[in-house]
Amino acid sequence: MRVFLHFLSLPRPLNMLLSGAAVMALQYFLNPLEFQFTKSLTAALVVAATLGAGNILNDLLDVVPDQKNHPHRFLARYPERRSQAWAYLVVLMACVAILMLSSKQIHNTALVLLGSGIFFLLFLYNFWLKKIPLVGNFCVALMAASVVPFSMLWLQGEGIGDKVRPTEVLAVYFLFILFSHLSRELIKSIQDHPGDVFRQKHTLLSLAGLRLTQFLLSILLSILLALVLVLIARENHSLNPVGWLALGTSGYFFGRTLIKLNQLSETGGPVKLSRWLKSSMATGILSLVCWN
Repeated sequence: MRVFLHFLSLPRPLNMLLSGAAVMALQYFLNPLEFQFTKSLTAALVVAATLGAGNILNDLLDVVPDQKNHPHRFLARYPERRSQAWAYLVVLMACVAILMLSSKQIHNTALVLLGSGIFFLLFLYNFWLKKIPLVGNFCVALMAASVVPFSMLWLQGEGIGDKVRPTEVLAVYFLFILFSHLSRELIKSIQDHPGDVFRQKHTLLSLAGLRLTQFLLSILLSILLALVLVLIARENHSLNPVGWLALGTSGYFFGRTLIKLNQLSETGGPVKLSRWLKSSMATGILSLVCWN
């Protein structure tokens, strides 16, 4: 039973939950007056299943380094079960196809093109781009930030895309998600450095060193803070008290991220730093829902 539950964790359920929640929060934020839970849930499930399939594919191709960097992962512990992982991936992809076919979004040409582009980028990343320092990290961040145009196009498919918030606000959210995920990817690359050295894989850390990587992270986190201040200046009149509390909590986690940044080392430290940043992102999603 324990092995089966471990197998079910292959697609990273927590990350799937957060991505799905982000989609629903974005759709509520874009048009709170016409928010429809069922249709928004369908969009969230499409994104979550796509992310889960991508995570499984990543694990299938990184079994050896994961045995050093992430020995707790299912395939790192049970590498002989690759065929079952491939079946799991196929099931998730089938779920994406069924969800799209069961909704009117299959006729939404722009959304289908965006989804096809994301799948293409996903395979490019796993089979080639992840080997290129910084480029692979940027690809992951770009796929994560695509939830903003995805949510916008989904609403257009429902016939309410002309009633969303101003384009500049959406652009700020796109950049915020892009830079937050790029920061997290760089943190994870430091975390995975021992396994990358074992594989003789070139990363930003191995090429530029820890200090320069920290400097780049500091710049990215400063950009994130600036984007948040822009949003507050643009929308502070419509944030309710719960939203301010969530935003304050997110700010606290973000502050802890900045403090922990100076404690980074090539072994050990980045794990907690990544969790602080993820916590900041999760509470930020909650504050997004409270904008009305």
